[in-house]
Amino acid sequence: MKDKDELFRLIEKYKQNRCSDLEKLKLEKWFHELAANELSDIRAEKLQQVASDMWHTVNPRIHSKFIFFTKNKYKLVAAVVLFCLVSAIFWRIKSNPPTQIETAALSFGPAGNKAILKISNGNSLNLRGDRSSVISSGGSIKYEDGSEIINETLPDNTILELETPRGGWYTSVLPDGTKVWINAASSLKYPKQFSGTQRNVELQGEAYFEVAKDNKRPFHIQFNQGGVTVTGTKFNVKTYKDELEKEVSLLEGGVRVENLHETKLISPGIQASFTGQSKILVQPIDLNNVLAWKNGSFAFDDQNIYQIMNQVSRWYDIDVEFVGTISKSTYGGYYTRSKGLNDLLHYLETFGDFNFKIVERRVIVTAK
Repeated sequence: MKDKDELFRLIEKYKQNRCSDLEKLKLEKWFHELAANELSDIRAEKLQQVASDMWHTVNPRIHSKFIFFTKNKYKLVAAVVLFCLVSAIFWRIKSNPPTQIETAALSFGPAGNKAILKISNGNSLNLRGDRSSVISSGGSIKYEDGSEIINETLPDNTILELETPRGGWYTSVLPDGTKVWINAASSLKYPKQFSGTQRNVELQGEAYFEVAKDNKRPFHIQFNQGGVTVTGTKFNVKTYKDELEKEVSLLEGGVRVENLHETKLISPGIQASFTGQSKILVQPIDLNNVLAWKNGSFAFDDQNIYQIMNQVSRWYDIDVEFVGTISKSTYGGYYTRSKGLNDLLHYLETFGDFNFKIVERRVIVTAK
């Protein structure tokens, strides 16, 4: 559909809920033609106005669904079509079951409350799946409902490690009142009681912190090739061993980020990122994307399928195998993390340049 007047006429009809099924299909077809750069002559100002209109008129329930789009220089166009087409696209996807994804008779649900609490005396405990938080307070270690996790007296210098497997996540309240949300395939080490002039913890993986304020005792997070020091603030740290880049994103307050080369202070809305051999890059960040995992969603922000499947493998506890040459085109989008793996793969397959096949706990990715 190359007639711009027709395009905007249909968008207006869609906003008024007057599009026929055929017209919805035309809009969907136009969406899929974006990658071919067929609409490069549409004025950006007009598109931006339409995008603004659509943001205010689209049904809010859409945001609990999956939104996915190819990231290219026509990102603004994609944003407009995103809101116009998402309902029609979901209607079609829902009425047509997946045909490309070959799968065994297995169902892969989302991650749940799964974690192991390791104690420096060598003991470890599998935490309850019907609870979600470990609370260390007054020398005791309990679940959020007050039931005991450890019924023995441990020395104050005991080190605890809360470890989530792939397919699991958990939260913790540290002895100083700091709250921590721990993502899948991550671990947090901390003492049973903080002592001395600094509160020290160690992180591997990803966690969101709401640090209890204490100006006399800074809170320090040590991680692979770097660290963060604060007195009281809210921020996210991502430092997976299988990802080169380390990221610290600040929601509130101020933090000092350090690596092997330098130290930088960052303010709210800013992300500090680096690899082991690089200087710290400081730039504005969309905090909604950064905190999506904590708030129950995947946020794929300008990521290729390799990066996307890295997140997916941790959340659903699966292995991923890439066969042949797979495009590294980047995509953006949101998907609720409470849904199953098959639904996610079907949506990715619908909009991407790849197919999926599930064999036991392995997802095989091939080019279309």
